[in-house]
Amino acid sequence: MEFRDADERKSWFCKNVLTNKLSLYRMAMSILHNEEDAKDAVSEAVSISYERLETLRNPKSFKSWIMRILINEAYKIYNRGKRSVQYEDYQDATYDMDEDNAAVWSAVEALNKDMRTIVMLFYFDGMKVKEIAEITGLSQSAIKTRLHRAREQLKTILTKEE
Repeated sequence: MEFRDADERKSWFCKNVLTNKLSLYRMAMSILHNEEDAKDAVSEAVSISYERLETLRNPKSFKSWIMRILINEAYKIYNRGKRSVQYEDYQDATYDMDEDNAAVWSAVEALNKDMRTIVMLFYFDGMKVKEIAEITGLSQSAIKTRLHRAREQLKTILTKEE
């Protein structure tokens, strides 16, 4: 991407980060389950993406591009074993939800991390299967299969809670 000057670059980037900040935070929380680690992952992803902005070929792909960077950073933190939070602390950090939404969120949290990531991107962030495939590096058919399996697991989890 080309910009007239540094101010235009910064303005465009900030606007797009602000548009996607909730999605970024939600994804980081779904992987890390710790508010401070999630903030660190988002911060690092924003920093890296700003430094590498010239590698973004299509401005319309900004969300999937920055989400891929965020997921990589979140898994780096996760794999370092940096996260250490009690579930009660995590619950306090989640959004204010009514009882039904809290049950759905809890069910999503019960999925394994690979399925949870795909469910978050598809249902919470409204991304298309093709975009999720680009972000995760999986084929579109693998994404569809994981979504199907996740729906089945969610159905089982949610019917047990009733």
